[in-house]
Amino acid sequence: MPTITGNLSFAIVGQGRNPKRNFKLSRAEDSIRYVVVSQTRRTTDAPFNRVGDLLNRFLRRDGYTVYVLFGKSLKDEQYNLLSGPCVELSLAEYAKIERTLEQLADYKFIAGDQFDAKFDEVANIVAERSSHPGCGLSAIELSRDGKVEISLNNLSEAEAQDVASQIFFFIRDVCHVHQHHAPTSDTILDVVPSSEGDTHWKRETLYSLFRWVIQQKRSRSPSAFVDAKGVLAYARAFAEKHCGAAEREIGLPQYLREATIESLDAGLARAEFEEKQKGKLSAAFFNRIIPVSALLLAFLSPFYRTPDAIGATDQEILVAKFADWLNAHIIDISASVVFVVFLANVGIIYRSRIFGGRAWFDFFRLLFSIPYHVVLLILLVTTGSLTVLGVQEYMNWTSLPFDPGP
Repeated sequence: MPTITGNLSFAIVGQGRNPKRNFKLSRAEDSIRYVVVSQTRRTTDAPFNRVGDLLNRFLRRDGYTVYVLFGKSLKDEQYNLLSGPCVELSLAEYAKIERTLEQLADYKFIAGDQFDAKFDEVANIVAERSSHPGCGLSAIELSRDGKVEISLNNLSEAEAQDVASQIFFFIRDVCHVHQHHAPTSDTILDVVPSSEGDTHWKRETLYSLFRWVIQQKRSRSPSAFVDAKGVLAYARAFAEKHCGAAEREIGLPQYLREATIESLDAGLARAEFEEKQKGKLSAAFFNRIIPVSALLLAFLSPFYRTPDAIGATDQEILVAKFADWLNAHIIDISASVVFVVFLANVGIIYRSRIFGGRAWFDFFRLLFSIPYHVVLLILLVTTGSLTVLGVQEYMNWTSLPFDPGP
């Protein structure tokens, strides 16, 4: 679990709201802290919100599952470890035990021993559901320094890696507020098999954090540079908490943190300057170039003299017909230009709100989730239709008799 202080508070377990949790209970006794959290999670790595839901249903690949975590932190362990079962249930199985969880909430103010007995009873009831088809059981140990250990049984190595990753993402979402990245794409860190050794997971964690920092650094976006500095702080906290001096010298990657920060600061300054320049260019284009061009067309087009009918080329005839059409619709064109300029200025002022990073992210995820053959078919149909319409319009213009006027 990412923790900048190196001392994770178990009181925050269950406070994460993305995805929205179903049930949360947190109670601290003199000798035990109890935590119960359940959350419905999408089983598809795709699209979000209402549009995403509709797209998933349309493509028939929508699916959901519910994770339920029971955790205890004991005094005899100096409250340094939160451990317990984590059960993955189908929606139907969760519906059968949902009322049982609510009964546990009714015991929140009952005496400690009675609550402890009820807690264990409910945990056993939920864990028994794991033997049903589509449901699974794992054991979780969450340390205050952020280290998570997930134990699974009766799974192959590939299956265990996949299941453990999903459990890890669930625990991180309910324990962690996503500050430096989109909450819908928090795959910066992943699980590592414990059989690889203690040094291996530390090395992979550092690699993942710094790889993401470099990736953001190359995006040339001001917000990306700021996010990269935030994740770099998490990397430093992780190294100081989990990696001793001997490990850093022997088996773990070394990074020039201060030089990286200087590079990020320089990149941030440049990105902010370029953003300001883009704003100036956009404002100049919409506030000056388009209005001036519209005025020139409005004043010059009535004085345009059409060419003589004898000897006129197709290009001259086409230009003449365009000038006639422009004269006939000059008021409509002027009003349209003014309206476009108004919308452009509103977009420039509020572009960070209208086209925020999350909106663009969701848009591209929805776009890329469509099968490639569907995208290709849409492009071919659109291109073909525009080509046919353009050829037909050109033939209509060139086939009409030309009237040069008196």
